[in-house]
Amino acid sequence: MSRWTAGALQRGRSRILLVAAFSLSVLLAALAGSVAMGAAAAQSDGDPHVSIPNVTVTPEQPTPGQRTEIRTTVRVAESSPDSIEVSDIYIRRAGGDGIREYARAEDFGTVTPGGSLTVPLSVSFSEPGVKDLRVYVRGESDDGDRVRLQYPVTVSVSEGGLRMNVVGSEAAVGDEAPLAVNVSNGDRSAFRDLEVTVDGTALEVDDPRRLDAMLASGADRTFTYDATFTETGDRTVDATLRYTTSTGETRTLRDSATVDVGTGVGLDVAVRNASVGGETPVAVTVANGRQASLGDIEVVANGSNVRVESSRRFAADLGAGAERTFTYDTTFPDQARSTVALTLRYTTPGGERRTVRETTTVDLGRGGAPVERPQVEVSVADAVPGATRPVNVTVANGLENEIRQVRVVADSPEAEFEVTERVRSTLDAGSNATFRYPASVAESGGYPVNVTLVYTDDGIRRRITRQFEASFGAPANPGEITLTGVEAVETGGGLEISATASNVGSSDVEAVVVSVDGERVAAADYFVGGVDASDFASFSLSTAVDGNVSAAPVRVSYVVDGVERSFTTDVPVQQAAPAPSRGGGGGGLPLVPIVAVLVVVGGAVAVYRRRRG
Repeated sequence: MSRWTAGALQRGRSRILLVAAFSLSVLLAALAGSVAMGAAAAQSDGDPHVSIPNVTVTPEQPTPGQRTEIRTTVRVAESSPDSIEVSDIYIRRAGGDGIREYARAEDFGTVTPGGSLTVPLSVSFSEPGVKDLRVYVRGESDDGDRVRLQYPVTVSVSEGGLRMNVVGSEAAVGDEAPLAVNVSNGDRSAFRDLEVTVDGTALEVDDPRRLDAMLASGADRTFTYDATFTETGDRTVDATLRYTTSTGETRTLRDSATVDVGTGVGLDVAVRNASVGGETPVAVTVANGRQASLGDIEVVANGSNVRVESSRRFAADLGAGAERTFTYDTTFPDQARSTVALTLRYTTPGGERRTVRETTTVDLGRGGAPVERPQVEVSVADAVPGATRPVNVTVANGLENEIRQVRVVADSPEAEFEVTERVRSTLDAGSNATFRYPASVAESGGYPVNVTLVYTDDGIRRRITRQFEASFGAPANPGEITLTGVEAVETGGGLEISATASNVGSSDVEAVVVSVDGERVAAADYFVGGVDASDFASFSLSTAVDGNVSAAPVRVSYVVDGVERSFTTDVPVQQAAPAPSRGGGGGGLPLVPIVAVLVVVGGAVAVYRRRRG
């Protein structure tokens, strides 16, 4: 064989190898593309990334019997395709023969991707030692996958140290109630720089902070507070103690107590048809809002520029939640400023004697108007009918001195009020305060609002009652969703509805949901979410149909100002043109790249054989 022939043959083989290598690279690229697409689909449908990043224990070294707070944080990664609905978080002892559960809480809601949830659970331990615990989290993803997490927690319960106990007795709204925080030192060394603060729900304390330089070993100290509760029910009082140990370490203790707050014992005064010189009936109603009976009831009526016949009234007892009315015959001698002063004395079930005072000013006409007093005004925010809106009651203190134990009651015979009573400990001279009462009405318009202001002025309990005609208006152009560009196309057994949800109002709307459900249309829905004022959001909703349908009922629901609204419209259905047939097919590798590779390889082999032959 000649050198030229050998060289040509070698060059031919090189070309064949290059062509084959190129073809193989194309085939591998096609395969890699198919694998990459499959991996992306698997990742988008994968399990959510949820974790417990940390658990904190406060205080870090509790003492036996001390309330300890264990805070657990649950986090969902931003890359997670699903949200997590957390159903249970509980704390159990790790290992052991039996299962000891220390605390549990349920139904926390949904944590969206990139968000987190922190839940505090309170526990206590009766004996010192190292406690090996586990925090368990249970939930479910949007796809129905169960989520189970656990986190190890070790708590060291020390034998000595400071102990704290909060003591609160039965209280009534608007009345000052005593609170006590007992602190004892069971350690061998003294503690210094003690700072005790109290706080709580619906609670006002004039001076919530107490200090003590040092607490010796074996000593104890009680810190007392005068507190006023602003709402009825079981109210929590929280106490926090910060102190410094003998080694210079700063520590914190926390404890709480639940106080049963009732409506208390109230006096209501009604002066009917007051006139100068004539007999005027005055009705005094004693209402027992406590959960126990009262005994030895005594009501005394007197005042200025008034003569009261038989000023004392008595009753043996007054049951829980009951009320009783006492009537007095009074006479106002002239048009001078007149007041009716009432004193109620009663005995609690524990044998304690208590006193309630109330004073009412009576206006008898020209020359008898009362002196300047606090003023009351009412304003109402606009909202859509049915929505909860604030009714604002402003109290302006025009006196030259502060007023105390301020209680404002607002209600209406026609509007629905969620809260009717607010209290405040003090209102400075020349200042004002606004009290907000959530309320709603079915239709816009004017509604009566009754306001009663009760306060203490220089030790005298006074009352002002006024009725307002308040305007419950509606916004000129509230948020409203309409559908534009609606198109429904049926293809085979499927139906695709596309449209744009447009907010034609001047306020935002929330929770926009589009759903479809008909006699021959499978139920489906699409959560659009919130749409800002004068904005829009496009969507596409897919479902299945049973045979040909001419129209699909589309329902749109949304929330504006807390009120849900909805409407339904029938959308005509278009039949899609049949797609041109492309022959048989199935899964596997793409056909065109494979045919191209085979043609190239076959041509290369043919050239090789012809040159060898």
